[in-house]
Amino acid sequence: MVISTLPLLASKKCFTLAVSAWPTGSGSRGRTAAPVGVGLRLAGTPGPLLDAFKVLPSVIFVAHTLGRFDVLPTIRAFSSAETLTVLDEIRALPGAGTVESWTHLEVTNETYSSPLFSR
Repeated sequence: MVISTLPLLASKKCFTLAVSAWPTGSGSRGRTAAPVGVGLRLAGTPGPLLDAFKVLPSVIFVAHTLGRFDVLPTIRAFSSAETLTVLDEIRALPGAGTVESWTHLEVTNETYSSPLFSR
């Protein structure tokens, strides 16, 4: 993120400009996706909400949990505008309550071969 204070020429006042850089290189249309974690507290039953996540193409992972959040989806977006659109879609889902989000800076370990997930 680049933060800079720039003068407004007409009014000679200053404003702060924050620019979040999205990396380029691979992914959709030559862009790299920035994974965004979402913490969601339910305002209703989980069934309809969990079913709705199955049809949102930007949602790449969903866990129904115990603890601070009821549901932890991860979304993939290619711009900050797309991230906002997906978060607005999540907020509008039936049963969605409080929504918090964060950017994954680096995934250091992710595996699903653990015996925990085997039956």
